[in-house]
Amino acid sequence: MDDATWHPPTSTDAPLSADLPRWIRDWALLGGLTGALAPGALVFVTTRDDPEIPSEVLNFVWTAGVLGLVSGAIVGIVLCLALQRVPRFARVSASAVLGFVVLGAWGATVSGLAAALTVTLDVAVVAMLLGAIAAVFQCGWVTPLYAWLAGRDLPRLWVVLGAGLITAPLSGLFGFGGLFLGYGVVSRLF
Repeated sequence: MDDATWHPPTSTDAPLSADLPRWIRDWALLGGLTGALAPGALVFVTTRDDPEIPSEVLNFVWTAGVLGLVSGAIVGIVLCLALQRVPRFARVSASAVLGFVVLGAWGATVSGLAAALTVTLDVAVVAMLLGAIAAVFQCGWVTPLYAWLAGRDLPRLWVVLGAGLITAPLSGLFGFGGLFLGYGVVSRLF
């Protein structure tokens, strides 16, 4: 290769793993915000007539937030390293598919574990369904956008904060609505 055709790598040519600390920070932040605010909005709506919120419910919200924060760092590592193995031109598409699978499992795990630790195992099953629906609804659009911005080395924190602060509460409500819609459909079939 002669010097005329060789160009030094730019920041956009760097592997995603070089940006791993940002992935860890951003996904931990998104997990913590979503873990606390998605069930928090649901608690607010369902208990607005009753000023006494049971301590188990508040413990669930805080536990889900902490579990989302810690596991979000792991999700950031998994997504970053998995997308690094995908050809550059296909990262956004791969992140959409990977996002639905990983984030659905992530939401179900965090909410199910938080419910099992703070409430009961019966509630954990419902919480897992709500968590999976909420995570896919909220984070399903974030993953491709995040991958697109990361591939161009553009700032991504605004997407994380927007998704965590604005759409996380909505995702909890949509998860709740999706659960009741699914229950209504299944109960009519059987």
